[in-house]
Amino acid sequence: MLMSHAIRLTAFVIVVASLAFAALAAAANVHAARGGHGEALYVIDHHGKRPTPTQLVPYEALILKVLRGCTISLDSLTNLVIHSAEKAQEVSNRRVTNYTMLRAFAAGAGPKKTNCEEMFLREEARLE
Repeated sequence: MLMSHAIRLTAFVIVVASLAFAALAAAANVHAARGGHGEALYVIDHHGKRPTPTQLVPYEALILKVLRGCTISLDSLTNLVIHSAEKAQEVSNRRVTNYTMLRAFAAGAGPKKTNCEEMFLREEARLE
């Protein structure tokens, strides 16, 4: 009986620790999105103009949606958005902003984390 209690207690501690780690990881993604990546995309889109916190909200929400649904790092996503928007703009000869590309990626991201490479290529091609 004592062993059973110890096993339950250990399992409980593991579950709590796992939940705490998941919460910290989610908080890190939110902080990272606010820590400059969304701002960098905004500044490029608005020709160097610095955003207010309110102006960053749409960028941050889309970044988090992609990060939740795709297996991609924040740095890689930021670089991919910039590169894809520039490429789509060159090919289509019309303005394609980072926000437009990010919105397309977020629309294609699913509810569960998965490899989104094909979707990224498809959305970039669609905007070209």
